Amino acid sequence: MTATPTRPRLTRAARRAQIAQAAALVLADRESTEVSFEDVAAAAGVSRSLVYKHFGDRGSLLAAAYLHDIERLDHQINAALRDCSDDDQRLRSVVAAYLGFAKANRASAKLIASLGTLRHPAVQSALHARVDRVASQFGDSPEALLVARGIVGLLESVSVYWADQHTTDTDEAVDLLVRVLRDGLNSVAADLGYSPVGALS
Repeated sequence: MTATPTRPRLTRAARRAQIAQAAALVLADRESTEVSFEDVAAAAGVSRSLVYKHFGDRGSLLAAAYLHDIERLDHQINAALRDCSDDDQRLRSVVAAYLGFAKANRASAKLIASLGTLRHPAVQSALHARVDRVASQFGDSPEALLVARGIVGLLESVSVYWADQHTTDTDEAVDLLVRVLRDGLNSVAADLGYSPVGALS
């Protein structure tokens, strides 16, 4: 009699990642208020108790889904920035990366935009890290942080709107948003204490 092969046991980190990915997939088609631990467990092929064991509460599970998709977006942005040689090119690459991600991953882009308002510590920590990274280009002042939060919020919101409506050509949309951001940043350059270069990386 041949023994049934057993699947290798996943590490804790791998199991958490698997469940987070399942949560993101479930949330892609439904409102977060409608998604239960049972729904995520079924999508991940695990028990409800295992989902609860890894995440403990609904907020932690939603935060995991948010972080899963944020990592995917940041990976795309970092890849777009890899070969950029100047600030204008970096700005254009970041805007194009946001739009490209939203076009290819509408549900994920919507999830990022909607769950970014959660007060969960993990979500807020990830959001603050992204804002701090942008603000560091402009001196890390309170004003820089305010501008950086506006930039991140604008790109998240506009990319989702553009992906849904798609009434503007991609290159035209990138050109328009680059002009809005660059001209806006340049107009407050002296207040922020940086040279008007329009960096966003």
